[in-house]
Amino acid sequence: MVVYICIWGLAAKIIKKMEILIVVYVIFGILALILFFKVWGMTTDISKIKNRLFHDEVDEGKLERQDQIETLRSNLLAGDIAYVKQRLLNNFYEEVRINFKAFPKDSDRNANLSQSIRPLVDKLQKQFDKIGEELPNFIKKMETYNDYYNIFTIKDFE
Repeated sequence: MVVYICIWGLAAKIIKKMEILIVVYVIFGILALILFFKVWGMTTDISKIKNRLFHDEVDEGKLERQDQIETLRSNLLAGDIAYVKQRLLNNFYEEVRINFKAFPKDSDRNANLSQSIRPLVDKLQKQFDKIGEELPNFIKKMETYNDYYNIFTIKDFE
């Protein structure tokens, strides 16, 4: 009889612990279902997500360009011509790099380097003329991408 009471007492303790575990498992199960349906709800309209991703990138690019223009305009009006010159030159360098990377990968590197860079230089010249500043001579003389990449070479730093 004593053994029966001990076993019954032990079983009761185990059952209480199991009840707590069952409650915890039920709570986690409910939370998992809620999460499942939330994720499912977010992915049901794939075309909406796709359109939002691809169209917002274009709009963000336009907004970024407009922000740059506004920043240049406000700094020019504030008399910070050095900042405006630096930003224009940075934009020029970025355009050169982007345009050069846009050349086909399988094409001859020397042929790409001999491509004209004049449209970018002329655009920069017009921008510098608008702010009443002189374009640096080494940029005025650039005719090809090779001229740009030969301004500084690794040999200059060895």
